Amino acid sequence: MNKLAETRSEAIDRANNEILRQMNEQHARERNLPTQKSAVQNILDQGEKESGAFRMLKFKKPGIYILEGNEVPIGTAVIVHCQAWTKQWIKFVDGKKMEQRIYRVAAGEVAPERIDMPDTDKMNGPGMDPWTLQYLVPMDFENTGDRVVFIGSGAGGRRAVADLCTTWARKDAKDHGCGHPIVKLNKLGYRNQYGDQTKPQFDIIGWDTGGEVVSEVNTDNIREDLRKDMDGDDIPFDSGYSQ
Repeated sequence: MNKLAETRSEAIDRANNEILRQMNEQHARERNLPTQKSAVQNILDQGEKESGAFRMLKFKKPGIYILEGNEVPIGTAVIVHCQAWTKQWIKFVDGKKMEQRIYRVAAGEVAPERIDMPDTDKMNGPGMDPWTLQYLVPMDFENTGDRVVFIGSGAGGRRAVADLCTTWARKDAKDHGCGHPIVKLNKLGYRNQYGDQTKPQFDIIGWDTGGEVVSEVNTDNIREDLRKDMDGDDIPFDSGYSQ
């Protein structure tokens, strides 16, 4: 990994705890926790700080889910908080975040197409496009309750998040209070002009109706850096995408 990639990777890692700390603070506000925290809540807060519980789940080549450098097995069950689906455009220059634009889907905020963003002259030129689009959605491991945020930076990851959240919205529109989808982490192989590819796939295996409602992800500066790491798709950045 070159020096620029290392700098960008370090910037992502530094942002992780802050992003998810803000998210947990939002969860606490939504649960209307009293100003005077209970002893249990105080211990939980400190324990999360010490254990580094705020983590990012990614999908990378050759088609594996990665959490803190460790592989998460295919078939692992997670509970997904589709209400908190968030899109963000991030601009990085020389490994430093220069600009960030956040769009919360449930609030009706629409992320623009790449062609409508700045720096269109750098979209298809030599080097790396400074802008990266990400889809974020919180997930809880069903067996432990540990919360992570799945980051989809490539076309495959973004499509998987969008498809799952759309399925949930359609079901909730017909059956309000249907709960959160419980999905099995999976992958799908396909072939395009760049050769054999893999992308994440979320198979719904049930519905959780008893958990808390997470309606927002507070983001700071996350970015998947190397094109070859984007959801296992070793392909150039696609300037168009489906909202």
